[in-house]
Amino acid sequence: MPMLIPTMRKTLSGLADTFDVLGPKRSPIGTSRSAPSGLLPAIALLLVLSANAAEKVTPIREVLRDNDANYVPDRLGETFTVSGVLISSPVNLRGFGPDSTEYATVVNLQDGTGGIALFTRNTALLASGFKNGDAVEARGKLSQHDGVEELLLTEIRRLGAGTVPQPHDVLTADVRSERYSGQLVRVVGELVVPPDLLDKRQGLALRDRSGEIPVMVADGFFSDPQFASRLMQGGKAELVGIAGQFCKDPPFNSGYRLLPRDPGDFDFHPLPPYKVIVITLALAVLSFASVYLWLRRRRVEERARELTLLTDNLKRFRRSAASERGTISESL
Repeated sequence: MPMLIPTMRKTLSGLADTFDVLGPKRSPIGTSRSAPSGLLPAIALLLVLSANAAEKVTPIREVLRDNDANYVPDRLGETFTVSGVLISSPVNLRGFGPDSTEYATVVNLQDGTGGIALFTRNTALLASGFKNGDAVEARGKLSQHDGVEELLLTEIRRLGAGTVPQPHDVLTADVRSERYSGQLVRVVGELVVPPDLLDKRQGLALRDRSGEIPVMVADGFFSDPQFASRLMQGGKAELVGIAGQFCKDPPFNSGYRLLPRDPGDFDFHPLPPYKVIVITLALAVLSFASVYLWLRRRRVEERARELTLLTDNLKRFRRSAASERGTISESL
């Protein structure tokens, strides 16, 4: 601040001189005026310029710039004005304040360059009907909490209805990085469902050819019994969600996860008809066994007939031989 005061004085003096040049020229003889006549207009102009600078909209990509690649934004702590479309509806979070009973509100914003969370302890800021799809302009100080970049919201205003950006089609490996942080993504893979998901509400993951990503499902999702039942069956699915993170310790390059916003972000592929498959296989096995047993019985019956025929022939041969011996004996 001490360095800033002389600079401001110099700037104000320069602006005052400018206004004096444009105004009436002063007499070379000293006057009793203690301040330049252009000082007040200069102050007004400076305030206007400062206000305009404060309202400058910064692209989210620039807000999150990390040139030294240390997973911490270079401009952490600065105040920015950003503009974009809300890609989620505000969510109230409990657990703040001295006794952890106070609430805070968070919502996600995306523009054409990136995405960021808007966080505020003043829940009234987002209590006036803000919702997913609203075009807004917001202002706040850049912060980072558990690896998540966020603006500590001081003001926000609705610009009208916006268009929610299309999700980026990505692999799970893309979500396990900063590339799409805070943005809407769509991933297709196999749901890995732990057997105790309904009790612990954690452990759900989505797996594709590039790896696996944890999927965080809010408690409210399980209030729909039909959704919960289908989720527990797992299988192939297409998930839309926000690429998020939870990482308490630096470097903040882990803890990536997918955050669906509501049950509608799950597109379950039809499950294979396991019951039909089992019944079909059972019938096929039964048919094969029946044919095998029939063929084996037929072969046994044929061998029995052959043995019977052989036995009959042998008996006839013996009778014929005995008859011939009797004839020879009589001749002798």
